[in-house]
Amino acid sequence: MNNKEALRRKINKEIEDNYNDPEFTVEVLSRKFNYSQSHFREMVYEIFSMSPKRLILMKRMNEALDLLVRGERIYMIAKQVGYLNIRSFRKAFNGVYGLSPRNYKKRFYKGEI
Repeated sequence: MNNKEALRRKINKEIEDNYNDPEFTVEVLSRKFNYSQSHFREMVYEIFSMSPKRLILMKRMNEALDLLVRGERIYMIAKQVGYLNIRSFRKAFNGVYGLSPRNYKKRFYKGEI
């Protein structure tokens, strides 16, 4: 395993372990790996082809989608994926999936998605 693959796995593990913490940010993640935020962003982009902020967001949204289609309540999903404010969660979800969590859930159960 090369250094990039090892770093990829470590970053994925750190995100997996912490995505549900509202205090988990790129700053926290970069400090964990002892890099400046700017250098960490460059490294992450090189490895994942996306920014660390986007990487964290996508983990949160993928988990949120999984919980949503299993019937969890939206306000509980927001908390479980690291959002203190449901409005911020809705905005993030809509930005990724193009629908509000409520509308996504409705369309999912109608078989439209």
